[in-house]
Amino acid sequence: MKKSLIILAMTAATIHGITTAEPTKIILESEALKFGDGKSFGITGNHIGFTLQVARKLDQLLFGSKNKSGHYTGIFTFRGEPHSIRTLALLEKELLALPNLDQATKNDLANMLIEIKNTFNETVLPFIKHTHGIRPMILTLIEESCQKRNRMDSFLFTWGKCREGAEAETINKSFHSVVELDRFVTDLIGFLTDFANSCPKAYKQFVDMVNNKQK
Repeated sequence: MKKSLIILAMTAATIHGITTAEPTKIILESEALKFGDGKSFGITGNHIGFTLQVARKLDQLLFGSKNKSGHYTGIFTFRGEPHSIRTLALLEKELLALPNLDQATKNDLANMLIEIKNTFNETVLPFIKHTHGIRPMILTLIEESCQKRNRMDSFLFTWGKCREGAEAETINKSFHSVVELDRFVTDLIGFLTDFANSCPKAYKQFVDMVNNKQK
């Protein structure tokens, strides 16, 4: 875990550059955020470290891994071809629009969706467990982030309010297409970006922690 945080910090000075999905910088102004930023009972450098790690991993799920030439390769495989969530969402939409889509293809798409859900849950659950102590604050920040991004119909609201420990089950039951999951992952990356950008004190703690580890 510590090694992962060091790698992330060396990769970028801020969360910008870590994610492909969210270049827009939005600062959250919640009083709860201002009060909890950098405090041991609120948002700490460890929270920022987890946020950076999850944001980058989600970006790789959504767009794929970037190689030296600047091209992206998806981490999922569908019928022998590499895909990201984004390319699979486009392919799913195209295939489901066909008038006589065969059952085998439908089954393959359904199995692919299950694999994506499982990978998503494995990626975010460690972060969720790390935020259990600040869940009320997180819900307030989700609302502000969605308002500023004009995404008040985002599933983030439902997911954020689900019973603690039921996050994976909620994902598995609520999404029935890759297109839906693409939208949700995009929203989540946006929120994580806003969260990290809006916690300067906690972010400084994170940077200091990394610098101390490198000494």
